[in-house]
Amino acid sequence: MDNATAISTIEAVTEAVAEADDATETTTNNHEEDRLKFYSPLAILMYVNIIAYWAVTMGIWFTLWFKDRRSRRESSVDDSAVLPNRGMSRTPKQAVADGL
Repeated sequence: MDNATAISTIEAVTEAVAEADDATETTTNNHEEDRLKFYSPLAILMYVNIIAYWAVTMGIWFTLWFKDRRSRRESSVDDSAVLPNRGMSRTPKQAVADGL
């Protein structure tokens, strides 16, 4: 391989690498523009709204679940040991059977 062929090969490879680099920069720039569009103020507001909606929904759900759990635990306590004469531990059928 003589010097002229080697130089032309190096120039061809350099030109191909430069073209590939330009294509990569164009693709990268397009991704940068897409990313900037993705974080527009309206999109940010939308994401904040979705997160706030989810947080409020989970807060309401957890509050109701906790109240239901607490009321079930309190209703399972035998009241006859605390208030024996008031009939609070009786079911309606037991109250009718006892004549109350």
